Amino acid sequence: MRYLGLALLGLVYLGIATVSNGSLLAGVEHTRVWIETYRPLSYIVILVAVFSSLFSLKIICTWPKRQEPQDPMAKYRHPQDVLED
Repeated sequence: MRYLGLALLGLVYLGIATVSNGSLLAGVEHTRVWIETYRPLSYIVILVAVFSSLFSLKIICTWPKRQEPQDPMAKYRHPQDVLED
């Protein structure tokens, strides 16, 4: 989620730049032609990219939360030990 804003900002700058519109469309067209030319290989590459990102997202979401270490002196402190001003 940290880099989502950065990615969106980059996409906005890429979309509004007048020079990049032609190169963006050329890149999309080149990708479409590549997918059609190398049909079985391109589908495998796309599936690997999608499933690996979903798998890594699943790992990140199910990773155990970090527990804060316990204060070793907490069990020796009592509320009546606190000095009031």
